Amino acid sequence: MPDVPDIPDVPNNSGSSSGGGSSSGGTVTTSSSSVSSALDSVMVKGVKVFTTVAGRYSANSVAGVIVTTPYSDVAAAVGAGTNQKPFAVIENSVCGEDSKACMMKKLEELKSISPEIVSGPALDIWLGISDINNNFTKVGKAARPIEFKIGIPANFKTDGYDYALIFVQSDGTTSVIVDTDDDSDTMTFSTDVYGTFTLVKGPSGSFAAYR
Repeated sequence: MPDVPDIPDVPNNSGSSSGGGSSSGGTVTTSSSSVSSALDSVMVKGVKVFTTVAGRYSANSVAGVIVTTPYSDVAAAVGAGTNQKPFAVIENSVCGEDSKACMMKKLEELKSISPEIVSGPALDIWLGISDINNNFTKVGKAARPIEFKIGIPANFKTDGYDYALIFVQSDGTTSVIVDTDDDSDTMTFSTDVYGTFTLVKGPSGSFAAYR
């Protein structure tokens, strides 16, 4: 089972570390307001677009990450009740060696189809609920897919290339998630489960088999 965090390590400026296998629940105390920085916004065709959901957005390895699904839909999907609200934790990945091994195995599978595919930044993405006491409980599976948008970092852009994600779940399951937008500056995708997402790129058509 991949060595990924059971619950995101969320205190500000702390060094996250990997724990054992992930479970579907558990709580930690966290800030219930969005980090005030460019990390919770993405430039979309020249316009700065902000996330719809508050959270801890500290993934500086990419040009921002946002939730684009409307707030009310996210709240319903994570089961937020009275005095609760949806909360996102998006960080540079702190996955362990087992999770990295799962990612590398999937990357080699992709490279056997298109040898020019390369991997880039990895993110840990979690959604859950923040209560009135600022306790965060992650969800194992949302009731519906939630849409995210990642800004492609300048040092990972290649003209004419397509982008995708290698997704590693807490049980070791891996999959390839393709970009659903036509903007070369962003990667848009939807998911109802969460874990570690590694950005990959390859020549046009490299990920056609996964569409």
